[in-house]
Amino acid sequence: MKGARKRILLVASHGGHWVQMRRLAAAFAELEVHYVCTSSDVAAEVAPAPLSVVPDANLKQKAALIPLAIKTLWVVLRTRPHFVLSTGAAPGFFALLFGKLLGAKTIWVDSLANAETAIRLRRQGPTVCRSLVNTVGASGRARRPPLSRGCTMIFVTVGTQLPFERLVQAVDNWAARHPGEDVFIQLGQTTYAPTHCRSVAYTPQAEWERLFQQAERVVSHAGMGTILKSLDYGKPLLMMPRLAVYREHRNDHQVATAKQFGHFGNIRVVNDEQALGEALAEPLHRFAATDTPEGKAFSTLLNELKQFVQNHS
Repeated sequence: MKGARKRILLVASHGGHWVQMRRLAAAFAELEVHYVCTSSDVAAEVAPAPLSVVPDANLKQKAALIPLAIKTLWVVLRTRPHFVLSTGAAPGFFALLFGKLLGAKTIWVDSLANAETAIRLRRQGPTVCRSLVNTVGASGRARRPPLSRGCTMIFVTVGTQLPFERLVQAVDNWAARHPGEDVFIQLGQTTYAPTHCRSVAYTPQAEWERLFQQAERVVSHAGMGTILKSLDYGKPLLMMPRLAVYREHRNDHQVATAKQFGHFGNIRVVNDEQALGEALAEPLHRFAATDTPEGKAFSTLLNELKQFVQNHS
């Protein structure tokens, strides 16, 4: 590139969207990167790159969308990015909208989960959609991390944006029948109050990472952030997908995500309380550490992003 480096705004809400977006940052080493997230906990992770923090919001918090839109517009006006990339959620929607209106090239990466159709690049101008598969792994290198041993704590995490009463109550019922087990639940917006487990609504990112790494096994919704972390650490993961019929999410995309990753040796998909109990009773040695994919498609995605930036610089 000639002259000053081009600027890119990388935008994601905290959690799974953020984890996926960070995996794409390697494609923009030649750009001046500015991050936008809904949590200041990630500041140390991205330093020395600048981070702007915006409010979180979703369609169930419509009033919060207004301050989110205003703050996001201010960030876009202040940074004047040449490119805007998001991996989804409301902050990304507003950043892409305002960025496009101000002349930036915009890129939306929908998911790193769904093979065949779900991973798409949507670029300003003619829409370009390309299916990419097996885009798992922080760097695209195959690796086999050891399964954790020696800690008996079970860590349950349901994300930060939506409650998951069914999963939390199922775990609490299981803990009542197994009083010797140490279970710690990150509740998020769940209103059910466990009486047989330790619990907290939210934890700082560093504490969440510590609990995740120390746990003997992890129980979660089918969120991409948790799935990718479980593959990174070779952690036994029991995931219960949220179902739209119970109003646990806006659609059944977590069912598709669970189907995509259910074949990994360290992952079990459970759909009800009985299946959860059976999976928790399964011996740890049955949760075989799985090689993450070689990452050919992930490398292709990074190259696509690099090429897009070069073609518009």
